[in-house]
Amino acid sequence: MGSKENIPMNNPENHTPERAPHEKSTADYFIEHCVNSVTTRRSARTIQTLYEVHGVPFAAYLTLEDIDPNSESLADDYENAFVGTYPDEDALIESEIASLGWIEAIDTVIRQQTIPEGVLEWNYDAFLEHLRRYMYDIVDLGGTIHAFAK
Repeated sequence: MGSKENIPMNNPENHTPERAPHEKSTADYFIEHCVNSVTTRRSARTIQTLYEVHGVPFAAYLTLEDIDPNSESLADDYENAFVGTYPDEDALIESEIASLGWIEAIDTVIRQQTIPEGVLEWNYDAFLEHLRRYMYDIVDLGGTIHAFAK
């Protein structure tokens, strides 16, 4: 038999390297804790299913103070609250500014008033504080930002 390409896949000579075991993430551990802490098996199954469907954003949702993991409406509550997942806070802010139409509005003012480039800048810290105070619960889980409507 010459080269390895000619060895059938089921031949013992065609050994597939062992895969590294799955490393649990912070979200995995948190979900495991929730599943073991809820009061009913039904709640445990619901949490596990929602985590399988939605992943880390659902785990982030469960970290919020006022969330009852035993709630019969947990799935609907999550779906109604989830806004999005972002790589960082700046991405969340930029998404919000764009969705509000402020970028176009400011660009129009800059053009109409011939405001020099760089004179008007967004205060990301102030806008993030506004988002946190009035609009969203923001969770950083696993190095990713998850936003939920208040």
